[in-house]
Amino acid sequence: MQKAKKLFALVLVLVMGFSLAACGKKPIDSDDFEDIMDDLDYNVYEESDPGKKIDEAWYAYDDDYEYVVMLQYYEDKDDAKDEIDDMIEDIEEAKKEKDFDGKIKKSGMGSYKKIVVNGEFEDDVDDFYGEMYAVIIRSDEMILMVAAQDTGKSDIKEVDKVVKELGY
Repeated sequence: MQKAKKLFALVLVLVMGFSLAACGKKPIDSDDFEDIMDDLDYNVYEESDPGKKIDEAWYAYDDDYEYVVMLQYYEDKDDAKDEIDDMIEDIEEAKKEKDFDGKIKKSGMGSYKKIVVNGEFEDDVDDFYGEMYAVIIRSDEMILMVAAQDTGKSDIKEVDKVVKELGY
């Protein structure tokens, strides 16, 4: 009986852990995004014509234009998956061709993917050029990118803070 109770408790803890982890990976609501970015003293605006396959696009930036945050909601999950897969492919190809010098860290699975890019782009790759620290997240139909045009400690700290405040 004791073993059954311990096994049940372990299973319950694992299920709760997975449930909580999954909750943190859902797309952020655009109203919450706007409120959080306002609280962080970023200028926020919604793109009036976000482009094809994108339902909604939001941008935020600090007063000095050192940091930019992009939030896009695609028409469906497959479009967002295709977009982030294309980004990863372009960045990895740039690294292979020596157009990018730095680190690429990928994590996540299923409908959640996180990419951290830290380094310098020699050529324009998906609008990336020069030094960059960026965290790019896909969750279902949403893509979030928080980026700095520098790789200094304070820039990395600011980007990571924004990502954390947004729930990722």
